[in-house]
Amino acid sequence: MIEIGDILNGIREEIRATPDYVAFTIKRSIREGSIWKIILSSDEKSLNELDEALEGALVWWPGNPPGTAEVLSVVSEESQLNLRFATQTPPENGKILRVYLPQYLNKLEELWSDDIWANRCSEWLKRVRATNAKDDVISLKTSSFRWLRACQKRAFALPAFKVSFLHGPPGTGKTRTLGALVAQFLSTFQNARVLLLSTTNVAVDEAITAVDSALLEAPALNGGPRIRMNECKRIGNQFVATKYKGRQHLLPKQEPEILEQLILLEASRPREEDVQAYATWKERTETLRAQMRSKAINTFRHSRLIAMTTTLAVYSFDDLREHYPADLIVFDESSQVGLAHALALAPLGKRALFTGDPNQLAPICRSKVQDSAEWLGQSMFSLQNDFEEATCFLDEQSRMTEPICHVVSKTFYQGRLKVASGCDTKWKLARDVSSSHAEKNAVSIHRVKKEGQYSKKYGGYIRYESAELISALVGRLSSEQDAADILVLTPFRAQRRLIKTFLKNGTIRGVRVSTVHRAQGSECHTVIFDPVSGSNNFLNTEDAPRLINVALSRAKARLVVFLSPDDLVNPTLQKFNAVAAILPGIMQNDGSRVPRIQQHRHISRILDENFPQNAINKEITIPSKNGLMFGRILEVSSDGESFKMQVYETGEVKKFITEFVRKNAKGRI
Repeated sequence: MIEIGDILNGIREEIRATPDYVAFTIKRSIREGSIWKIILSSDEKSLNELDEALEGALVWWPGNPPGTAEVLSVVSEESQLNLRFATQTPPENGKILRVYLPQYLNKLEELWSDDIWANRCSEWLKRVRATNAKDDVISLKTSSFRWLRACQKRAFALPAFKVSFLHGPPGTGKTRTLGALVAQFLSTFQNARVLLLSTTNVAVDEAITAVDSALLEAPALNGGPRIRMNECKRIGNQFVATKYKGRQHLLPKQEPEILEQLILLEASRPREEDVQAYATWKERTETLRAQMRSKAINTFRHSRLIAMTTTLAVYSFDDLREHYPADLIVFDESSQVGLAHALALAPLGKRALFTGDPNQLAPICRSKVQDSAEWLGQSMFSLQNDFEEATCFLDEQSRMTEPICHVVSKTFYQGRLKVASGCDTKWKLARDVSSSHAEKNAVSIHRVKKEGQYSKKYGGYIRYESAELISALVGRLSSEQDAADILVLTPFRAQRRLIKTFLKNGTIRGVRVSTVHRAQGSECHTVIFDPVSGSNNFLNTEDAPRLINVALSRAKARLVVFLSPDDLVNPTLQKFNAVAAILPGIMQNDGSRVPRIQQHRHISRILDENFPQNAINKEITIPSKNGLMFGRILEVSSDGESFKMQVYETGEVKKFITEFVRKNAKGRI
């Protein structure tokens, strides 16, 4: 049941927890044509705010007169902002620059403060929860796309429900499947309209070009691709231009001079006390905004697919509601969209399809208030169990080689994720690392003795030992493969800086070092992951398993993880370690191979006369019909005749009969 007051309270608390602007220290300003590349000082905590959400934000810096600009793009890994429409030359050498954060939360609050719309959203959720029966009239063929796997074909049944979920783990081809599904929907229902939303501009670009590719790929679709392509439009100015080479039909006619005039006006806003000047300024501003809105509305009226970010959809809400009645609204990457945000937009369509992966990063929520966490820190996937029949899980992936897929699947997906059956010899050869002199195994665990610690110098958690070992490993790997095929990940920005320093001192160039949050959506041949401090509160929250999943599942051919005793206190890393440890020939940092039954000594514990009392909170391996089960004993009955163990590979807590376990163990020692 939706409590509208709770949603409003959550939004307002989040607004209070969100600063109006972020102040960055400028290191260098470099002009390239009309664009300014601003290199920021890399030793401040404000860099945590440096992400794509700042694109389109207003920038201000002091001066006489002060300067302003618009953020064109963000290169977070290089601590760089790219600015356009600068009114003055940006300063450098330690000067301050303010970036004003987009205030979409205020617009979201406005939507939920509208009693009529808020009640409609509440009733919408109540209605679809009560009845979400499949409509057999909505039937999509899959024959035009022969590459579809069995699980991907099942996804084509989802639009027949009022609300549905497409759960796409890493490498399962979710975006390509979605593109084909939307293309088929538009072609099957000649007058249907689709509103395609995603969380970031990059994701919007990926989604709409996937639809466009599907239309080109299958000319036999009803109506032919040419008409359909011209009716699909990408809304918003922050698109990646290179994505639209040969796809100009997806972009509405751009008139950048209007936007530039508006930016200049915003920069020269007079004080409201100066009545005449302010009135003139406001009239000119409203005229320009009316021109932009008129062009947008015209696009809405003549399009059958509109693609934009979920944030822009909130700002464009009034026009969407009035001018773009959608038959299907698709929330791509919706596992990163807060409940209040998704629910405010979902009633704009007759049907809603939510796609994403709830096992990866969740929506960002700053406020610690419960209402904020519930309505902004959770996505629609938190309600997925209410719509079990209308959910499709993509269970075949073609990114990760078998051993990497195995550990990711067992650690995060209950063993449901597998390598796609269509992956051929060429695919396998591209992921074969057995000839490497530096790291022969697809999955390797490197043990470190030192634990992570807080560093005042670096402003966060670091671990010198792992940074030094990673630098040495990367040096060996980069002599065998392209440096661009190596990605180093860590949860902590301070450790990222330390690792980059080690690589720089070792004259190793071209290797990407990133925080995990920046890596979602990417993939790389070789991934090295350093958790730094597994017992840190940051890695023991409800969201932490998702973050670790993102890190591990970026790898295509080789995954190397650095683990210390402290790291193995972390439940997720502990589970990963247990799953990985029984892979054939798992490699350690000393180069020695570990036998498949690495836990032989744990089996011997079972034969001790004091078992299972002697093994409470200890790891054991239990022989079973299907091989070995590795886990930790949590509880023993008072008479010792049974015990409960958490099985690492599944996360389940199972009860075992002591006598039966002993009997099976005797033949294994």
